[in-house]
Amino acid sequence: MTEGEDCGDGESVSGCARFGYQLVAYAGRSPVGYCTFVVRIEDAAAGQLPSIEIEVLEIWVVPRHRGVGVGAALAESVAQLAVAGLLELESRLSRQRKATRFSLAVLADIHSSSGAHFLRMTVNFLREKVDELGVLFPGGLQHVLFDDVELELR
Repeated sequence: MTEGEDCGDGESVSGCARFGYQLVAYAGRSPVGYCTFVVRIEDAAAGQLPSIEIEVLEIWVVPRHRGVGVGAALAESVAQLAVAGLLELESRLSRQRKATRFSLAVLADIHSSSGAHFLRMTVNFLREKVDELGVLFPGGLQHVLFDDVELELR
């Protein structure tokens, strides 16, 4: 995305990257659920940290496949893709020798208690996977810095 392009929600923002994903869960050869989400990385606004937002747009599981781990598998996949993005950002910032503090949030418009539960699972998986990076790489993330993963239920 280039400077001045639309970064989502009809806003034109300089210094923004946006990546969209659609995950589909299968049981055998049949789709049984899906999740769509975007990851946005934005430069700092006046008086704020640069931000990384993982916004869940849609989550749905076929009713007869609910309660058997499909939603949890989708939540874990969202977290895994977010961590892959953090690692890519870490690589780019390390080449510039530039450590940057970000705000990091998982957010969505929530319409049900199961949607809120999905977001909480996603945040928990994301925290676990970021913690695991400290085991895989000495010191964990050294250039992508944040205090915690925030949860924003709207």
